[in-house]
Amino acid sequence: MKIKQSILSRRQFLNSWILGTGTIAGSTIIHTIFSALLPQSKDEEPSEISLSTEYTQINPNTARPFFFGRTPSLLINSECGELIALQAICTHFECAVHYDPMLKKLVCPCHQGFFDIHGNNLSGPPPRPLLRYQIRRVDNGLVISLEHNA
Repeated sequence: MKIKQSILSRRQFLNSWILGTGTIAGSTIIHTIFSALLPQSKDEEPSEISLSTEYTQINPNTARPFFFGRTPSLLINSECGELIALQAICTHFECAVHYDPMLKKLVCPCHQGFFDIHGNNLSGPPPRPLLRYQIRRVDNGLVISLEHNA
């Protein structure tokens, strides 16, 4: 059975579809431009955080993740017992890095970037070392803070 009457003609339907698609595309472009031009409202990152005593008891040649504010970070216990705190974000494309105990290096899986346990970039595309935190031992654990020369 053929419908003899339609609510919209083909021309009206196509005009409505083109207008709707153009509106969506235009608003997306305008939103992108304004969000790039306006300053980003970042939450205030802390200048230091406290970690409990359980973080001081990690095995040698292992790493334990923690958050410095909202930033993923790693606490590494080297083979000689030195505690090192680093930001766990690659300086290339901000991928999450992880510690590989077999290689004794930090690895960025996105583009095969390698860092030593002190955060210095060894190979791959990362242009800068990882951000390193200062560690201070206190009675009830550790205090992790930003380095003053960073």
